[in-house]
Amino acid sequence: VEKMARQFGVVEDVAYTCETAGYFWLLHVLSRWEKFLAHAERLRTPNAVQELFPFQEFFADAPNQPLFKGKNYEEDMARARGCFRHLRTMFQVRFR
Repeated sequence: VEKMARQFGVVEDVAYTCETAGYFWLLHVLSRWEKFLAHAERLRTPNAVQELFPFQEFFADAPNQPLFKGKNYEEDMARARGCFRHLRTMFQVRFR
């Protein structure tokens, strides 16, 4: 949580409690994800995911770089959804 907070320039101690981490999830993570989905789905170009994904810095040390190839929208979106599943697990948030 702290790594992502630094990436977003959030200075509060968001990892101090589960409650503050939960607020961070809603205000900074989920909101960015929803905005990304809306823009990427509207564009649906091969490089849309690569250009718009809001967590690139957080996943910069993930294996198989570059994270997105910018050649196929569906493949890159599948990887983006995998990254989001990781974030959801990290915050222990479950959605349908």
